[in-house]
Amino acid sequence: MGYASISAIIVAVILIIIKNSAMPNADERITLAVAVAYVVATFAAQLAADTICYITTGFSMQNIKAWQGILNTVLSIALTGTALSCIDATCAEGIFTLEYGDTTSPAQIAISNFLLAAIATATSASFARSSEQRRRRTEIDQECELINEGIARRHADKGNKTGLIIMNQIVKIDSGEDGNDVEIAVCDMIYARKTDTRHVTIVYKPGIKTCRLTIEGNINELLHSCFGNHHQVMRCHKDYIVNTDRITHVQSLGCDCYELKLRGTKHAIPVSDRYRQLIYDTLTAK
Repeated sequence: MGYASISAIIVAVILIIIKNSAMPNADERITLAVAVAYVVATFAAQLAADTICYITTGFSMQNIKAWQGILNTVLSIALTGTALSCIDATCAEGIFTLEYGDTTSPAQIAISNFLLAAIATATSASFARSSEQRRRRTEIDQECELINEGIARRHADKGNKTGLIIMNQIVKIDSGEDGNDVEIAVCDMIYARKTDTRHVTIVYKPGIKTCRLTIEGNINELLHSCFGNHHQVMRCHKDYIVNTDRITHVQSLGCDCYELKLRGTKHAIPVSDRYRQLIYDTLTAK
């Protein structure tokens, strides 16, 4: 309702500007009754658009997806423009066809009203977008704070245990070279990333030197075939898996979620919205 009210206010402001302008016959055309009708029609049309989007797509102003926002904007313009044109149809002449001349047509009336609807909807949509961005930034900043507290707690609980290497913490990975397997301790594995459609690069640090192993396959295959029994290794992005025991802290990227900083590398690992809840739940678990 808040954004429908903004659209209605914008229409009212435009009516006031036109009425006080030098446009011909503006005083006669824009009466108080007509202005109220325009404002009410705008509010009702945009509220109807929100309702339709909510019923058909699960639309919510608190968590709006890009395609839902586009659909809501288009529907708001269509319903508002139609409503305003219906009001003009009851008048002798359209309110917004105030050109210097005597010729008006239904097409001119419709174009003028749909243009007004677009201005009002675009203004309210910009308010909605900025509000959603502020909400999302605040939410992500709060998540990062809780995650960093969870990481500190995890490291305090583990103490020096992460340095122990036991046999069931060793994974064998087919290097693809002469059929030889490369043994990697799970605690040494930092992250793996997709390098292209057919290859994955594993970054690990068995000692002082950071090593890289490029193998044929994809991220999903590597995760399930090699690290399926090691729950500390998980997906955080469509192109990345990480060893959560290596995460030192997370850093907010504002509206673009956050990234992970890991011990053993300067490379920041992105977290996508798809895996955001999984990472949050894992790193904040007590």
